[in-house]
Amino acid sequence: MFNSKVITTLMVLLIVLTAGVATAGDANWSFYGKFHSSINYLSNGENSQLGLSSNTSRYGFKGSKPMNEEFTFIWQVEQAVNIAQGDFSTNLRNTFVGFKNENIGTVLAGRHDTPHKTLGRKTTFFFDTVGDNRQMTFGTDSREDDILAWVSPNWSGFALFLAYQFDQDNAVMDDEAAADAEFFAETVFSGMATYAKDDFYVGASMIMFGEGYNATNGTADRGDSPSVYRFAGKYNAEKFAASASYLSVGGQDWNGVDAYVDMTASTIGFEGLFKANEKYNVKFGYYMSDPNTDADDDDFSMMTFGVDRNFGKSTQVYVQYAAMSYGDAAMNWPMGGSGSGFATGTSWGGWDNGTGFENPSGMSFGVAHKW
Repeated sequence: MFNSKVITTLMVLLIVLTAGVATAGDANWSFYGKFHSSINYLSNGENSQLGLSSNTSRYGFKGSKPMNEEFTFIWQVEQAVNIAQGDFSTNLRNTFVGFKNENIGTVLAGRHDTPHKTLGRKTTFFFDTVGDNRQMTFGTDSREDDILAWVSPNWSGFALFLAYQFDQDNAVMDDEAAADAEFFAETVFSGMATYAKDDFYVGASMIMFGEGYNATNGTADRGDSPSVYRFAGKYNAEKFAASASYLSVGGQDWNGVDAYVDMTASTIGFEGLFKANEKYNVKFGYYMSDPNTDADDDDFSMMTFGVDRNFGKSTQVYVQYAAMSYGDAAMNWPMGGSGSGFATGTSWGGWDNGTGFENPSGMSFGVAHKW
């Protein structure tokens, strides 16, 4: 059942926006979104389960209004929605205010995907599904609060995207108190540089976490200011498309386990998509990850295969198969956690208390519609 406060908030927002359009004259806004649900059959090698997933379905409002001849005010509010259980989520997605200028670019303030995550999303064909490559990126593709970001103009194909997250400690201390409290900066800096020309798109990104910044699952610090780097590219031709990426993680701590203190890791992978005709796409992906830890045989890989049936540009039905293979180390990574919202493990990172699962796999049948 929908929460009454959520419904009231939406009604107020719609009234305000409608009134704004009626009175602003040169202002404009739009309603957009994506509904995406799938039936997933997942197995961790010991147990299996059939479930329904909402796959980060969302809706949003965005708009703009000229401020003068040079600057335009922009805004966006985007909300996740769980269509599988029929509930509005409390999870705000990219939500911000800002301005844009032809010569300066775009400045945003609010909640937003980091540039590092943005590059990863632009170079994959398996968005928010059981075969999403975020299973292989160690939780480094994130959306952050309190972001101030700048997107450059397009300089003959070159572009920059820089973002800084303000300190998340939300506390003001004098020098003595900060020293006593072992005060660490809980900030994030991320940047992306790309070049696009005709069918080619290539880029490099990085994200640097402050020393006190918590891990994705909130159970441990990330370590001594770890940095993550990504190099990725995509080629999109008439009958096929291909992408490749390399990810390097340094100085990461995981859940206080001795073997994973100051962990470094790398992931390399590629994806391909064959456009059989206007209606059908066949796609595949393969990723290999190697955490450099004190544990033995801790590398793992993921293979994904899928077929898409397109109904125009807005609606798609698909079937996917994904399987992971890893060594004998106690830390096993779940299938389906990041993108699909339905996983073989308890959370991202898939801790199994050292018991060890067999190689997980999953089948998914889904439908997605965007507007």
